[in-house]
Amino acid sequence: MLLRDPQTALQNGYLGETFKLSEQERSLLVSIRADSLSDLACQMNRALEIGTGIAERRS
Repeated sequence: MLLRDPQTALQNGYLGETFKLSEQERSLLVSIRADSLSDLACQMNRALEIGTGIAERRS
């Protein structure tokens, strides 16, 4: 469900647990279009690194 309908997945949680995400993380997750959970994780990580400046410091 996270790949097909991330908004609903975030609202419903998983196995009785809720997702504890910042508003930035939640917005980002809903905007990403991924083919697999691995792809989703890579895109999230890349976007968050760029947003926090981590990617620039690694260069």
